[in-house]
Amino acid sequence: MIADRWLLPSGQPGNPDCVWTFFWPTGSFAVASPPAAATAEHSMDALTPPNEDAPSRFQVFLRWVTVGCARSPWLTLTVCCGLALAATWLTQTQLKFKTKRADLIDPQTDYHQRWLRYLDAFGDASEDMVVVVEGDDVKQIEAAIDDLGGQIDADTGHFRNALYRVDLSRLREKALQFAGPDDLQMMLGQLDEFQVLLRDFKKLNLYRMVRELRFQLKGALEQPPDLAEIAAGPLVRQIHLLATSLREFSAERARYQSPWQTAMAEQFSQIETQFADRYLMNARGSMGFLKVQPKTSGDDFNGPAEAIERLRTLMSEVGTRHPGVKLGVTGVPVLESDEMRDSQASMTQASVLSFFGVTALLIWGLRGFRYPLLSTITMAVGMAWSFGLTTLLIGHLNILSVSFAAMLLGIGVDFSIVVLERYIELRHHGLDLHDALGESAVSIGPGTVTAAVTSAIGFFTALLTDFTGVAELGVIAGGGILLFLVAAFVVQPALIAIADRNLKPTMICNPIEANGYRQLLSRQALPICVICLAGLGFLGSRALDVKYDYNLLNLQAEGLEPVEIQHRIFEQSDSSLLFAVSLANSADEARDLK
Repeated sequence: MIADRWLLPSGQPGNPDCVWTFFWPTGSFAVASPPAAATAEHSMDALTPPNEDAPSRFQVFLRWVTVGCARSPWLTLTVCCGLALAATWLTQTQLKFKTKRADLIDPQTDYHQRWLRYLDAFGDASEDMVVVVEGDDVKQIEAAIDDLGGQIDADTGHFRNALYRVDLSRLREKALQFAGPDDLQMMLGQLDEFQVLLRDFKKLNLYRMVRELRFQLKGALEQPPDLAEIAAGPLVRQIHLLATSLREFSAERARYQSPWQTAMAEQFSQIETQFADRYLMNARGSMGFLKVQPKTSGDDFNGPAEAIERLRTLMSEVGTRHPGVKLGVTGVPVLESDEMRDSQASMTQASVLSFFGVTALLIWGLRGFRYPLLSTITMAVGMAWSFGLTTLLIGHLNILSVSFAAMLLGIGVDFSIVVLERYIELRHHGLDLHDALGESAVSIGPGTVTAAVTSAIGFFTALLTDFTGVAELGVIAGGGILLFLVAAFVVQPALIAIADRNLKPTMICNPIEANGYRQLLSRQALPICVICLAGLGFLGSRALDVKYDYNLLNLQAEGLEPVEIQHRIFEQSDSSLLFAVSLANSADEARDLK
């Protein structure tokens, strides 16, 4: 047999009266041997060969823990489930969620320190939520932006630093500084024309105006023909404007229109256009932008979710009043919030699918419901402990570590399956409940513990990286694997002791042994090895074609509104919400970098 028992016959093999006596350090028991035919057909051929080596201290410890939990199952489950409930409460009340991409980076790295210095000097533009108003009519876009901007300005509880219209009226006093040399020369010529009026405005009357125009027109016509036409053109237009103004005024005084302002309509129009309110628009005039920052904090799982939802509500109301435009919102806070919300839903679905998928495979493999149910309870306790450990050690989840649940379910269930399968095998060999659990711990315990520890160490090596997101995921996954291991040797034996306390070995189900698959591997070993090596060579050669993708946009979830809007912004305005910053010590150095 195994480890610490000896098998001695009490009669002749094949005799129905033959009895096999099992000697253990704690006692012995006897099992009557079946007839020879039955013996050859059942357990005796499958018994594990004797192991003359005494169990190690570690094996003895594992057996002591396993059997001890099985002998006091209710106390064990009370303590373990109490810890699971405490871990669940701690998770619900204390576990935080970090939604920013900057939370994935070690704050002590040089490049992150440079980024923090940039934020201190220029502010964090990555906090901007960008409302995009799309339409075919610029006036409709501007009207919708004004409507939405007014409501955002009034909602100081959710928003701050709104920017959607630039007021240039204060620059009118410095208008000449924005004029080019040609414009200034034209203005000087116009001043020469009106110098008489500028010296004495009281001299302005209809008689002087007509005489001055007649004198200027006569002088223009005296020039050579090619120059005369150019010089007389503005004078003729001014005479026409004067005559039109006098005719309309004589018909109806309320319709008076100054000929001077009309004469300079183009110049006045250019001035009004240059110093009118400016909206944030793309070059095509098909997109208008409104930038605003959320006032609420980002401690929620979805980031500044309250401000984002409020903004979308206002956008829906404005869209109803302005049906000619289409409103959408994007920006780093919105991207991060929607990504985390989508990640939460996806990871929840993946975890649920993993949980029920594993359970279904256990039901199929173990041919029953009792033991799969025990394994799922063990997984649930291990998962609760893992969340509690995460809360204690890390205190938060990020966009990477939020996926640890589905990963742990797939890895941690292996330990429960190994212990459970060995227990069922030993029960079929005639061992009672406690002896089968103890022998399971002795025979497969060291290998299971070794597998769990090496897997955990593999995850813990992520601590060596400067990428905080990966390091935190390594700690959570590695610690969770060890907790699932503890649950397999503590919680599961207690559950088995309660479920199988009155169960005879003949009533225990027979798991699927996959004998046909094992025979195929043994009989066709060479062809299978050749096929595996060929597949390895093919896949290994394709590994050289793997490239690193630097485009952060490809990491974003497809189908999300802010992602789609970001793509349209890039296509229609040649700009992006994501940017890099180069720091320089002087303007000249900055120009050289550019």
